[in-house]
Amino acid sequence: MSGKSRDQWAKELLTSTLALAWHASDPQTRKVADAAAVQVERLQAAKTKAEEAELAAAQELDEVKAKADRLQLEAEASAQEARTQRATVHEIYQVVTKGTGEPGDWHGAGPVRALMDQYDALAAHNVRLIEAGNALRAELAFWQGSDHAPRSQAARDRWTFAAEEAPATSLARLKAHWQAEVLEGFGFDCRDNAHAAADNGHPKAADGMADAADSAFEEADRLRKQAEGGDA
Repeated sequence: MSGKSRDQWAKELLTSTLALAWHASDPQTRKVADAAAVQVERLQAAKTKAEEAELAAAQELDEVKAKADRLQLEAEASAQEARTQRATVHEIYQVVTKGTGEPGDWHGAGPVRALMDQYDALAAHNVRLIEAGNALRAELAFWQGSDHAPRSQAARDRWTFAAEEAPATSLARLKAHWQAEVLEGFGFDCRDNAHAAADNGHPKAADGMADAADSAFEEADRLRKQAEGGDA
């Protein structure tokens, strides 16, 4: 028997007992029984009210728990978003500073704005260079009938080619020139070391360094030709 059934059974038993006692008793006893019945009803009402309050509290607790779960999920999502944003900012700083990470991200968007200012300045400077180059190309056209015509035409063609080239291609050419310069420097160092090895009686080492120098110069020459649009 459940707790609720027992309570109902006890209530009915008590009510029946009081009813029998009330009919079988004298007026004074019935008065006491009536008072007891009133007290029982009050107690039952109080119990019912307590049960309702307990049920309401349980429902409210469930709502609070559900809200807490939602807030926790939102907090986790916000934390993940913050981590993603920090990673993005870190990556931006690495790009802006070419991998050094300085100045640090506590400077806000300052380094990015500075880089954009440099970009705008370079763009404006590039416009001026193109205007000056176009004027120079027009000036060189007056040399067409002179002995300097071939060189004049070559200079004009080179300017036209450079002015019409895409920025990404220009950057690739510039990087190729840089790589060629590094290789040439390495080649000269190898050549000097080859001479030193030969002077000190190490012919094999000298030959190896000489071969390395030749390879470096060949690769540098290939890069320069590639940068100028020649055969790679």
